[in-house]
Amino acid sequence: PRSPSRAPHCMGLSSPRARIPLSLVTIHLLSTISLSTAMPAMKSVQITGYGKPNDVLQMTDTRERPVLTKGQGQMLLKVHAVSLTPGDQRRMSGDVSGAPIKLPPFPYVPCGDVCGTVLEVDENEKDLAFKVGDCVVGTWDEAGVGGLAEYMLVNTKMCAPKPANADHLQSAALANSAQWARCAIDIAKVTPGDRVLVLGGSGGVGSMVIQMARNAGASYVAATSSDVAFLTNLGVDKAINYQETNWWEDEEFKLQPFDVIFDHAEGYASYERAYAQKVIKSKSVGGRWIASVWKEWRIKATSLWEMLGFMLPGMWHHFQFRFFSPAYHILIFGAGPGGKTNREIFKQFDEGKFKVIIDKKGPFPFTEAGVKGAYNLLDSRRAKGKIVIEIAKP
Repeated sequence: PRSPSRAPHCMGLSSPRARIPLSLVTIHLLSTISLSTAMPAMKSVQITGYGKPNDVLQMTDTRERPVLTKGQGQMLLKVHAVSLTPGDQRRMSGDVSGAPIKLPPFPYVPCGDVCGTVLEVDENEKDLAFKVGDCVVGTWDEAGVGGLAEYMLVNTKMCAPKPANADHLQSAALANSAQWARCAIDIAKVTPGDRVLVLGGSGGVGSMVIQMARNAGASYVAATSSDVAFLTNLGVDKAINYQETNWWEDEEFKLQPFDVIFDHAEGYASYERAYAQKVIKSKSVGGRWIASVWKEWRIKATSLWEMLGFMLPGMWHHFQFRFFSPAYHILIFGAGPGGKTNREIFKQFDEGKFKVIIDKKGPFPFTEAGVKGAYNLLDSRRAKGKIVIEIAKP
């Protein structure tokens, strides 16, 4: 008979042979826990570095979905549409890499002008202006990021309810440019009877300035573009093809100079031409020049010194010519962008006082090729109206 002391050894946890499966089980359990707690992934387009759209835009479906952090005044959106601005191109190209603008490290998701549906709100906010399920329009105050994705976090104060009479594509197109246009009109103080010229009238901002100037009572509105038919459809009194005609040499304009010129395309050299050719009134009789383009359309500021070299002359002109002829104003920070301003503008849109125009090549699809196509159009400066990318239908 077998001795009790020689009883078969039970393969328990203390067995050396059992340590191998135990370690495998442990690894399996840890990996399972890790997988179960990992953040859900989402589709997005990210910028991998400075450069041209075809080289640095990349679509991925592995980026983590953003998480709402309480106390930050944010909301989580399911994004439906995104519109592009010149700032998106400048940040991607690296032209303003020296500007004091805080951007996420590469790779990051660009764009901040969006229309989307609220999925989650910060319940710690005292003023719960929005609730889950609301369709809203969001914009940005420093640098637009996060929008070219299925989901994004937005600052609640930079949001407004979607206009009742706009779809998700039009709503995204209204997010930013309408504020700049309204700001330009307010600074110019356009009054009934004013004669107005809009340089760059077929762009996102310029096309809205034309309409808002007319709403403010301008008796005569002229505009420049390479697309005369586009301007005619907006109802301008005179459409000027800048590729064929020098507007500052127009004899009609010399005989009847403008009260206000809005520059959304050319830069300071055009102010000098208008002044020299006397196609804008002197300050003493109310002449105003409103510039969203400073020295030139392209902003080159890859260092702090370049940024100062770009900004200081424009700021000098701004203050110098406020007291001389004609008054020169620059748009620096827009209309105090945010939800409050957009609520006022959206009310005017719903009342039919102006329309938003989306470039006929769009809306661009939310694919890598589609997003690159949208950015290439932005880079070409040939868009007619706003460039919009459709992320997902509501």
